[in-house]
Amino acid sequence: MLFLPLMFIIIATQSFSQNFSKLDKIPLNGNADYKKAEKVVLECDKFLTTKPLDKDDTKRKAAESFINKWMSGTPDYTFNIDASIAEIVGNNAHLLGVYLAYYSKYAIENKGNDSDEDLMKHAITSLLDYCKKPDNKVEMTDILKKLIKQDRYSRFQSL
Repeated sequence: MLFLPLMFIIIATQSFSQNFSKLDKIPLNGNADYKKAEKVVLECDKFLTTKPLDKDDTKRKAAESFINKWMSGTPDYTFNIDASIAEIVGNNAHLLGVYLAYYSKYAIENKGNDSDEDLMKHAITSLLDYCKKPDNKVEMTDILKKLIKQDRYSRFQSL
């Protein structure tokens, strides 16, 4: 009996991961809709954080849009985006999308147990790790270079 529902989830996840055009059809009307959508948010998170910024533009925009819509309406989590994030990502909307992907991922995985400050720290650290990888083709601004250097130093200090 457990096999059939499990197969449905696997098939639904695989068909979703191949087709981001259906994200706008996922209802986000009530609390239950937002809770059900968490799995889809995590799929979008994975996509955005494993692909370079210059790839799959249509899919990237759809995933970013869905995460933004979910984050704006979910009753289970509160997300605070402060001015420091705007300074870090500058006018790179896709880089903001990567940050939001990490932020939402950590919130869902920690089920709201971490403070907002901790979630933001995890998201920024992961964003910096993403930016460091040349394959992700992130345009390195002065602030990103500075933060990566500081992050590297603080990680070294904690050893």
